[in-house]
Amino acid sequence: MADMPLPAQMLGKVTAFVTRGRGEMQELLILRHPFGGLQLPAGTIEPGESPAAAVLREVDEETGLTEVTIAALLDAVDERAHQSACYVLRRTALYARPDAGSFDWITLPRALTLRHERHAGDFIQVSYAEWDDEVQRNYRTYQFTGWARADDLVACRRRFFFHLHTTASTPDQPWTAHSDHHTFTLFWQPLADLPRLHAYQQDWLTRYAGLLAQPGE
Repeated sequence: MADMPLPAQMLGKVTAFVTRGRGEMQELLILRHPFGGLQLPAGTIEPGESPAAAVLREVDEETGLTEVTIAALLDAVDERAHQSACYVLRRTALYARPDAGSFDWITLPRALTLRHERHAGDFIQVSYAEWDDEVQRNYRTYQFTGWARADDLVACRRRFFFHLHTTASTPDQPWTAHSDHHTFTLFWQPLADLPRLHAYQQDWLTRYAGLLAQPGE
């Protein structure tokens, strides 16, 4: 399953639990997002890309680590958006009205999570808000509303959870990596003393942490 590309109409995501051995102790790689708190490396599967290839690419892009190997595919879970949300399946225009002849003032990137506002013919009105809880709780820093083609949106995506091991020496002190217009800070944390991750990612950590304790080969 990890080596098979997803069907064209399926949006795929990957999440990486990257561990290293530190003597008899195992450590997990944690990413500090500049606006989203503590997270795990994660991203979107490109069209025609296998989940395994995607997770290696995302780890490279978001952490700078290239000397890693996949230890296991931990799980593959279909995530259904709640009733008022949807995901962008492919890059698509956002229109001022439910009409392809109206002003298309934004291009929506793949995988963006949107709020579903209303439906009209072949279009769905959607909205998006960018939050920055590092400034203050529930601080909205950017938002938009418009109409997108309904067939460019989906209500379900499949997420693949991978365990990866480092295969070369890695920094002991925190380091930074730049990806997707953000600068991330990376650091290692013992599995026995993990911090709380941002929002729903904590649920992933709780679910799979027990599978990460085996030392790498």
